Order: sequence, then C-alpha cells, then structure tokens
Amino acid sequence: MKWFKHFSDAKFDPKLFLLIQKYGLRGYGLYFAILESIAFRLDGSKPLPDLEENSAYIAKYFNEDTVFIEEVMLFCIQNDLFEQDETTGRLLCLKMLAHLDNTLSGNPEIHRIIANFKKLQETSRNLKQIRLDKTRLEEYTSHFEKFWKDYPRKVNKAGAFKAWKTREKEGVDRDIIMKCLKNYCIEVAGKEDTFILHASTFLNKDKRFLDYDKPVKHFTTPERLAMPVRTCPHCGWEYQGTSATCLKCQGEL
Repeated sequence: MKWFKHFSDAKFDPKLFLLIQKYGLRGYGLYFAILESIAFRLDGSKPLPDLEENSAYIAKYFNEDTVFIEEVMLFCIQNDLFEQDETTGRLLCLKMLAHLDNTLSGNPEIHRIIANFKKLQETSRNLKQIRLDKTRLEEYTSHFEKFWKDYPRKVNKAGAFKAWKTREKEGVDRDIIMKCLKNYCIEVAGKEDTFILHASTFLNKDKRFLDYDKPVKHFTTPERLAMPVRTCPHCGWEYQGTSATCLKCQGEL
C-alpha cells in the first residue's frame, strides 16, 4: 500500500495517550513509523500486517537506541497497540485490517487483502493465539536496573542483562557484583569511556567483575612514576600500571 488513512485525533486515544505520557514524541513517532512500515508492504499477495524490520534496523535507520526501540515495542504489545506473532516473533497490527476495511471499503485491493488474510487466518492458529511468553523483548529486573544505573558506561544494555541473568543462574551473589562494581567505579573515575569495560564484558563468563572484589589501591605519584611502562601486545597502547588487562582494548596482558 502506498498510503493509509489514520484519524487526526489519534493522539487522544487512551492507549496512545499512555504511550505519549511515558515516551513523549519519540514513542508516538515510533508507533506511527512502525505502522507506516507495516502498511507499506501490505497488499493482496502479502495480507499479514506484520513488521519485517527488527529493532536494530529501525534504530539504525532513525539514529535511535536499540534498547529504547525494544522498550517501546514491548510497551505497545503490553497495552494492545500491537500484537506479536508467537511463531515469527514479529510485531502484528491486526486492527489495521479492520481500520482499512472501515475507511477504504470501496477499494478493490483492500477487499483482496481482507479476503486473503481471512484465508491465511484459517490455517494459522497463532494469529488468534498471540502470547508474550516467547517474546525476546526483555523486562529488566529491579536488581539489574540498579546495577545499570550505577554502571559508569551505558552501552549494550540488552547484552549486559543477558550476562547478568546468566550469572544469576550460576548462583553468583548479586551483592558481590554490586560490591565489585563500587570498586570498579572508583578505579575508572575520571577516565574516558574508551578505557571503561562494557557492562556485558564486566559480567561475562570470565567474571571480570571479580578482578575488583577488593578495594582498589590508590598509588601516590612517586609510586606510579616508578612503575614500568607497558605495551599492550594486542593494540600497542603504552601505559604505566599493574593492570592485568589493557585499559584500551581490554586484552589480557
């Protein structure tokens, strides 16, 4: 479809109002950007109103944050602005078909889309049994949110949460992670982001956070000047210190 109608008072819809209150114009704009993408590919040969683009593509196209895109998508699903196909994981907007049927009922192409969708629906039970339990969009736990709030470098929140959950399944005490984080924040205070680990690396399978299980020793200027200059074999960066990892590329020394 080259175009589709929408009501000029859409912003007063109770569900969209909740979206606007939580995410402002960014969330409202994303909602209609998704509707445009769904409508663009909708025709008689493809009557399923689903979103082909994933969150990473949308984030890159609109110069947005992937985590924000996924968060808004999940909010829209939970508030019945969209559905989710349990088989493909794609967003669906089934109400778009009813809307088109009401506003463009005289258009032969719309009749063909509706008719073909009904045929598809007869053989696709999941179109009537949409669940959230298989969605890959995550709701971050309060414990992780506390960790993320304190972490000094905000990159790849989803990857960090995945590592966090894995450490939890392994039985790692959250208090230990938070203690290590406190020490790490002291260690990297004032440093550029380039020299700060991603949170997903901090929490990775090697448990890098345990390197900071004990309070960081702060060297005096004479002590630090007496340390040898070291060269990282991975990136060639030179620095003075005793770290077991390169502060630039995080490679092991």
